[in-house]
This record gives sequence, structure tokens and C-alpha cells, in this order.
Amino acid sequence: MIALGLTWDLAFPINKKIWTSSYVLYTGGVAMLFLGMIYWTVDVLQYRRWTRFFEVYGMNALFVFVLSGLVAKLLGAIKVVSGSDGASEMSLQGWLYQNCFKSVFSDYNASLAFALANVAFFWGIAWILYKYKIFIKV
Repeated sequence: MIALGLTWDLAFPINKKIWTSSYVLYTGGVAMLFLGMIYWTVDVLQYRRWTRFFEVYGMNALFVFVLSGLVAKLLGAIKVVSGSDGASEMSLQGWLYQNCFKSVFSDYNASLAFALANVAFFWGIAWILYKYKIFIKV
């Protein structure tokens, strides 16, 4: 698929913004190659120590997905009064970003740190469920 996508690129350029067929072929091939390497490493060679992080997430993936959406909506809905005059109001998510991340990091790195903290928070919840063998199924 990678070779086919690169060949098709000569006539129909790879363009992510409009998802050209050459882009789909190429990225599909890269994804299949990556999946094959993971399969070979984990299932054939039995090298699994590094997979625990992903296993913890995967055992309650739908629960973490739904919970993260609910928490995002909740953080956006809760309003916090900020400033010394108390006149300005912002969401709890905005307040956390401004006071915990943007005050410490540059704009670009603050966004990355906020995203990593979000992933770490939900991984922690998933780990607690995993530790106590609680697996929420649909």
C-alpha cells in the first residue's frame, strides 16, 4: 500500500487536507506496517514488558473515553471568578491552563504539558480500575 500510494502520488498528489486516495493508500500502508511490527514484537517474540501502559488503557478504553468527554464538558461548564477585582470569569479548564501550565511553560509547551497531564490523569484512573480488576464493559 505504501508503494501503491507513492506511485499514485505521481499522478494524484498526496494531500492530507483533502484526504486524497494517494494519501489514504500511503498512510494505510504505514499503519499496516506499524501494526505488523507491533504484532511481531508482542505476539511472536513475546516481548510485552513495555505494553503495560497501553494494556491499562485498553482494558477500560470506552470508560476512559466517555469519562474524559464528561470531565471536559464539566471543566468547561464550571465558571471560576479570577482577577483581584473579581470581575472576570473563565472556565475551570481555562483557569487550570492559565495558572498551572501557562504560568510555568511557554504557550507551546504549556499546551503540550496540559495534554500530557490530561493523559496521565485518565491513565491514573484506568490504572486504579486495572489494579482492582474492575473492567467496565458495554
